[in-house]
Amino acid sequence: METINHHKIDSLIALCKVGDAKAQYEIYNRFYKAMYAIAYKMVNDRSLTEDILQESFLNAFLSMDQFKNEATFGTWLRKIVVNKCIDALNKKRKIILEDISTVLNTLIDENSKEDASDYEQFRTDQIVDIIYSLKGKSKIIIILYYIKGYGKREICDVMNIKLTNFHTIMFRAKKDLKRKMYVERNQIFYSDIAQERR
Repeated sequence: METINHHKIDSLIALCKVGDAKAQYEIYNRFYKAMYAIAYKMVNDRSLTEDILQESFLNAFLSMDQFKNEATFGTWLRKIVVNKCIDALNKKRKIILEDISTVLNTLIDENSKEDASDYEQFRTDQIVDIIYSLKGKSKIIIILYYIKGYGKREICDVMNIKLTNFHTIMFRAKKDLKRKMYVERNQIFYSDIAQERR
């Protein structure tokens, strides 16, 4: 993305807030390439990326009053794009977990008594559903790191977070994911027992 004159950006934002089409067009041109790179990295589909960007910029222009300069405009827009990407992936479910056991072994702490084989009864789509049931940044980090295969620093760049924040969010996400899988596993277990007694 080109070097941005923040004073001019502030002026453009003020014009966008009153619906100035020329200002919206200039904002679009200034941020398009950077936002495209972020979206494409997440969804890996050019057509879907274009759709996401159209929706993201439209959403941004319609909600300009919510931008309060607490962060840069680029950071605020990036959050909209990332959320749209997650929504798109959630709807499309274009995710294939090629090796479920590898993912589970990675998620389970070395000191844990649990074993990935405990979860072999899960179908791929069930695990995907559990992952998508995570909230906010937890879901994004799990998807990008374990499923899409992005590196830590790549994710930090996409999400605009520090590496220390990445590790904190990842710890909480893995803990929440394992808890949800434990609950789901028990539900499956007791459901099987109930069926056997019929």
